Amino acid sequence: MSIYISREYGKEAKRQRIEGWKEICARHGKEGMKYAQGAMEQEPGKTEGFYFYGLSVGIYSDGVSILTALAEGLKKKTQNGFEKAYELDKMYDEAGPILALGRFWAVVPWPFKDKKKALKFYREYQRTQYFAKKDEGKVYLAELLLHLRRKENKADIIEDIRKNCGFTKSKSAELTESILEIIKHSLESGQKVLISGFGKFCVKEKKKRRGRNPATGEDLMLRSRRVVRFKCSSILRDKINRGGKS
Repeated sequence: MSIYISREYGKEAKRQRIEGWKEICARHGKEGMKYAQGAMEQEPGKTEGFYFYGLSVGIYSDGVSILTALAEGLKKKTQNGFEKAYELDKMYDEAGPILALGRFWAVVPWPFKDKKKALKFYREYQRTQYFAKKDEGKVYLAELLLHLRRKENKADIIEDIRKNCGFTKSKSAELTESILEIIKHSLESGQKVLISGFGKFCVKEKKKRRGRNPATGEDLMLRSRRVVRFKCSSILRDKINRGGKS
C-alpha cells in the first residue's frame, strides 16, 4: 500500500502542478522505488513490487528529469521491472504491465526509444477489455499514431485516430486539435517544440534589414519579425533518405 500511496501522491502533485511539484515527485518517486525494491526482495514471485518499481521511477523522472534517471542507471531496472511484471501477470492492475511497457518504449529517449515495440504493446492493450473503459490507453495510442503518421491531411489523422483508438470522431478531432494548439501556443510564446524522432520547431528573431521588391526592383526596408524554423531529427532524416523504409 505504501508503494501505491507514494506513486499516487507524486502523480497527483504533477497533475495539479502544485507548488514544488517536481520536488514532491522526486521524493515520493524515490520512496516508492524503495518500497517496491523491498517488495521484490521479499516476494519475488508477486507482480506488485516489479510493476510499481517501474511506475515509481516514472514519477521520480518527472521530478528530476528522465535524463537524470537514465544517468542513475534506472532505465534497465525499469525495463526489467515491467518485463518481469508482464511475465508474472500481465493482466495485473487492469492490464497495467502491458500499457506500462508500451508507454516505456514510447517515452524513453533516443537511442533507446522503440516505437514499434510501443505500438505492439499498445495494440495488445487495445485487445483487452480495459481499453474501452479507460481513456489513458487511448490517448497514449493516439499520440503514438500521430508520431507515426505519414499523411499530411489533418482529416486523415483524425480518422485514423478514430479507427484505431475507439474514440468518436468528435473526440478524435478534439485530441488532434489539442495537440496542435499546444504546439501553436508554445511557438507563439517563443518556446521551442521538440518532438522526439521527428524534429524541432523554434522561433528565430530576424532583425530589420534592407531588401528589394522582387516585382519592381525597388529598394525597401524589411521590418524585424519572428519566423518559425524546423530542424528535422537525424532519425527522420535517415528514414527519408532510405525512402521511408524503417
